[in-house]
Amino acid sequence: MAGGKEGEKNTVIIHPGTSKEEQVGVSNTAFEANEGILNLTGGGGGWGNPLERAVSAVVEDVRQGFVSAAKAKDDYGVVLDPKTLVVDEAATAKLRSKAGVK
Repeated sequence: MAGGKEGEKNTVIIHPGTSKEEQVGVSNTAFEANEGILNLTGGGGGWGNPLERAVSAVVEDVRQGFVSAAKAKDDYGVVLDPKTLVVDEAATAKLRSKAGVK
């Protein structure tokens, strides 16, 4: 909405992390006893252009584990050191400017 991205879809994976890993449907799927299941539930879509989100808010989202440093760059145009979370102001300004964000 208002320029935000769509939410993620639900995903169910059986035997995650094994050679038998398989993505299956999210409904009407029968599982075996003791079968490993990974259930990823999607969230709602975003509100507003993610590239216009305040840099400080994006850094706080990374600090709290809501998004990774890589996603901060790819989705929000915020470049930061993944270990120290220090923002590279010049790279952030360049990336956002390239995308047409002031």
